[in-house]
Amino acid sequence: MAKFGVDFRAVACDLSEWQCHQSLRHATKDLDVTMLVANAGISMVGDVVEHPADKTRRILDLNLGSTTSLCRMYGADFAAKARGSIVVTGSLVGYAALPGATLYGATKAY
Repeated sequence: MAKFGVDFRAVACDLSEWQCHQSLRHATKDLDVTMLVANAGISMVGDVVEHPADKTRRILDLNLGSTTSLCRMYGADFAAKARGSIVVTGSLVGYAALPGATLYGATKAY
């Protein structure tokens, strides 16, 4: 990436865990971050009422919580310096219902 004049840093963390968002921000504080790509997501196939509560919470925390939290954190930085981009990916399942993917579809429609 150096030949393109781009600095990057790989940070290993689980975005479904809220403390990871702050860890990620801390790990990138010395970089001039100008783009956030919110592309993380997980799903679970099956009847949503049969999903274990802890796995449902993890899906919600990752697919909704991390996207919102990271967009808020980095978006505030981008606004302050009057530059930056945010790309949030979705899924076709967010637009067209798919049996067995109710929870995933709902989070991707967000």
